[in-house]
Amino acid sequence: MAFFIFYNFSKLVNNYLSIITIRTMLLKIYQMQRRKILIVTKTYPSISRTYKETVCTAGVLLSDDEKPIQWIRIYPIRFRSLDLDKRYPRWSVISAEIERNTKDYREESFRINDLSIEIVRNINTKDNWKERK
Repeated sequence: MAFFIFYNFSKLVNNYLSIITIRTMLLKIYQMQRRKILIVTKTYPSISRTYKETVCTAGVLLSDDEKPIQWIRIYPIRFRSLDLDKRYPRWSVISAEIERNTKDYREESFRINDLSIEIVRNINTKDNWKERK
């Protein structure tokens, strides 16, 4: 009888440790990471009960050497409440802490830490929009 109780208890502990390990791995995967993003467009501000006024931004996730990785959607962003030096225009490369938005089923959805936004550079329209092509 004691062996049976010990065996079931050890299975329970192993299952619990497995759950903790999986949870830890998921937290590591989904924690905020500083990434570069090419901002392509922003939506018109909309009113939100939770966030007051927000915009949705679409961009391209970039590698460290600014090669495109994937399209991303960043929401929510309280754009008008950002400091002026963090208000990015379209066609700018920003660096910010982002994470997958687990509340949204779309694979391209990310959340952003508003305070971490840094404008790296703006892509201009010189030479017939050479940099944007």
